[in-house]
Amino acid sequence: MNNEKQQQQQHSHTVVNDVNHEKNQTTTSSSLTKQITPIPEVVGMLLSQIQNDKTLDIPKLRSLAYLLSHDVVHKALDIVHSRRITLVVAEPSNRRYFCVKSERKTQNPYVCFENYCSCFDFSREVLPGRKLFCKHLLAIRFANALQWKDINIRKASDVELGAWLATTLCNE
Repeated sequence: MNNEKQQQQQHSHTVVNDVNHEKNQTTTSSSLTKQITPIPEVVGMLLSQIQNDKTLDIPKLRSLAYLLSHDVVHKALDIVHSRRITLVVAEPSNRRYFCVKSERKTQNPYVCFENYCSCFDFSREVLPGRKLFCKHLLAIRFANALQWKDINIRKASDVELGAWLATTLCNE
């Protein structure tokens, strides 16, 4: 009889330990979940740091290349470096959009707003969520971080802006 009580006590002690162990595992896994930051947030933080620092430093660019792709970051830097971005400011409304010249001389420039680009990659990869940026939008973010030093700025009337956008967007 004494033996049976000992076995029951051991069994209940084991069950309590198993329940406590499961609780600890649940707590640990939920706390791990809270610590994982989604990639879009990390990319946003890196771009904010680049914007605040007003410089494109190598460690942050490497991190972006790892998270986005080396190809997109490299091509975006090339767009900025080769001065293929034009900021168009319409007056008197002060509306702004960007014109990014294509690598191909025969193709129309891409029309970009802060979160939109008329390129194929944007509609095919960014909108469905397979990518966070096309190279044109990332180049605009980089140019902004450099305080627009490497882009052309053009003023236009609101009428010109409307006509230009209609012509550019309708030709695609």
